[in-house]
Amino acid sequence: MAKTGVYKITCGDCGAFYVGQTGRSLDQRVKEHLDAFYKEDLDKSAIAKHLKDESHDPHRITTTLIHHAPKGSALNRLEEFEVIKEAHRSPDLLLNNIQFTCTDAFLSFLFKNN
Repeated sequence: MAKTGVYKITCGDCGAFYVGQTGRSLDQRVKEHLDAFYKEDLDKSAIAKHLKDESHDPHRITTTLIHHAPKGSALNRLEEFEVIKEAHRSPDLLLNNIQFTCTDAFLSFLFKNN
């Protein structure tokens, strides 16, 4: 998976998931999440923290590229959109911290008012 863009990593044990973005290859970004898990550097990865806290198997995660996009402002907006959408659709499964994802004032306003 050499593509860049917005991705979703899903826990194979419970269905919890993290939505993120990468300007690097998706393979490299997933490796960084797994490295955080194995090194117990859990403040660097919400999915790694979830796997460790819940004693879930890191080998059972699945990764999906939601949007292919180059690094830049469009990628940032796509990530925000996907996180907000998932926060409404599956709030109990979303591992993202909404406060750190929503940087666009308009999207933050929409999220808070829905």
